[in-house]
Amino acid sequence: MSIPKEFHSFENEGPFTHCLDCGRSLLEDDCEYVIEKAVRNYPGYTAKDVIFDYAMCMNCAMDVQKGMSVESQEKIQEYFQSKVDPEKMNQSTDDYSASISKCMISDKPADECTEYQIFAFCLGDQVHPAMKPYMISDDILDEIQELLSPETRDEFNKFYQKHFPTSPYVNEPDPRLILI
Repeated sequence: MSIPKEFHSFENEGPFTHCLDCGRSLLEDDCEYVIEKAVRNYPGYTAKDVIFDYAMCMNCAMDVQKGMSVESQEKIQEYFQSKVDPEKMNQSTDDYSASISKCMISDKPADECTEYQIFAFCLGDQVHPAMKPYMISDDILDEIQELLSPETRDEFNKFYQKHFPTSPYVNEPDPRLILI
């Protein structure tokens, strides 16, 4: 499946072409990478803002994950293993919109969230066939934030400030980054 427009770069209004961290070309056939996009809704309005979005090759994503404390990694892994239904995640479908319209854990609809994040695992110019895109709601993002050690929060804050220094949300405490 081609990468849906919801996963295109907000800034460039098209597909991501290079890794945020190392600059590697993402559209090569053998390049595996992740796309993460955070969206803020405004209750009572149809307006939305993209808080941040990026694409990162798997080598760089793994390097960022290495900066997480062992404690945080274990807690997050346990959390997802206990909350995510693997059969639900692996259901083959070309209708990606259903998988990003509600939270993969709580089933909360995206339009009822103050903030949510969508994720895609990609290969070249396609969504990777091994994993369909998904969405995580604000409530679940808060639960995941509580699992992070102070060291991991510091690492995520450094990452956020390095790559999104002009974001209006940069001064918010602990941006909710989650690397797939």
